[in-house]
Amino acid sequence: MPKQSVYAGHATRYLVDARPRVTVVTSNVCLPDHLAPSRTDAAKISDFAEAYMKALDNITAVLLIIGGLNWGLVGAANFDLVAALFGEMSPMSRVVYVLVGLSALYQALRWKAIHHDATVSPMRTRSTAV
Repeated sequence: MPKQSVYAGHATRYLVDARPRVTVVTSNVCLPDHLAPSRTDAAKISDFAEAYMKALDNITAVLLIIGGLNWGLVGAANFDLVAALFGEMSPMSRVVYVLVGLSALYQALRWKAIHHDATVSPMRTRSTAV
């Protein structure tokens, strides 16, 4: 049976299993040391998510550039580059148009985050005059 002690109104449990490790838990959930996620696991997940978002941002930016250039050609020269490459309203040109539209929607929904990322420097330094 786990030993429980009360300190400042919080129940602290000291759990000892067959291995010579002790897990101190101050919440309602108790996991053995080998099942509890470590900080390195959380950092790996965070790094993966950040890399995924960067890749998605870059892909959507490229698709928006393609769409913008295509619309520029349509407006300036009455020439649809996507239709010229893949055929007028062919399944492939429709895929390109849908991907450009979804990219625009994605970027519009992330506008605040993109603006925040561009205006806030991750490393703020303060210069001190001597």
